Amino acid sequence: MRRILIVRTLQADLLAGVVAKLRKVYPTASFSILSHADTQNLEYYSKEFETVFYYTANRDFGLFSLSPSLVRKIRKSKFELVIFPKKMNRLEGFENVIFMLSVFGIKQWAHCSIDGKLNFIKKNYLLRILVTFFAAVVVTPILFLAMLFSLGAISMFRKVRAS
Repeated sequence: MRRILIVRTLQADLLAGVVAKLRKVYPTASFSILSHADTQNLEYYSKEFETVFYYTANRDFGLFSLSPSLVRKIRKSKFELVIFPKKMNRLEGFENVIFMLSVFGIKQWAHCSIDGKLNFIKKNYLLRILVTFFAAVVVTPILFLAMLFSLGAISMFRKVRAS
């Protein structure tokens, strides 16, 4: 039996429809969920999912706000696939979730829109995010400083030449 973890990145009222569609794709799978600790959906979660993992940080999902005990519990569960459903069929804006997935030790990652269509994420997507981050944080300021230095050098050269 396939073990699947769903990370609830979608509004709770839209989740039921997505889960129903995923159950058609994986009829024999065992589903668990990682969700924020909101008690209003506790009854639905306990009926629909084998295991419910609660994210207790009072902010969006992210790598640096995960408790080590939660990561250990998820890793011990040995999930084969993690899915995070969302309204749009794009990854932009979900980089924090993708970084979070990297510590769970799950082989396959996927996202799906509310239509239930799965899109598998290649692990090199994480590398592309890191390269973009590196370029934004390191390379851009260096280029900016180099430009300022060269403008200053040109200005000094003009002053020396004028005198």
